[in-house]
Amino acid sequence: MGGIIWSVWSLYQMSSVGILDFEVGYSKELVNEYFTKYGVEGLEIYRRVQYIDIINPAVYGLLLLTLTYRFTKAQLTTYTVWAILALVFFDYLENILLFRIVNAYPVINEFTIGASSTLSYIKHLSMVAVIITVSWNIYLLKKGTTKQA
Repeated sequence: MGGIIWSVWSLYQMSSVGILDFEVGYSKELVNEYFTKYGVEGLEIYRRVQYIDIINPAVYGLLLLTLTYRFTKAQLTTYTVWAILALVFFDYLENILLFRIVNAYPVINEFTIGASSTLSYIKHLSMVAVIITVSWNIYLLKKGTTKQA
């Protein structure tokens, strides 16, 4: 996790832009703009981010499941589990496509960018679903409408 934070900070310092993973959707033009601003050194750092980001979704998925389990006193609903798993799954798919995009650069495949951008939207919607379902679980627990383990 620290490697990603350092890498993102380094990219921002050298290019004044973050990483595509944080964008809600992106276009061929945006990808080209980011990669051009990164330069050769920045692209190497971004490739490193993509390698590190292979384990990141599993780590935060397990963390989310564990924290939700603890905060809701073991009252995880099926919706919450599926929302977290969807978030992790769509993030993995987006990461795979971003990995392909950065490794193919300067060749830009519009289909791959479009698919990755769509996955980015779905990933961000999944984040909203996770926040809503976790909040709902905590609300129900506080209200006393669920059994405590």
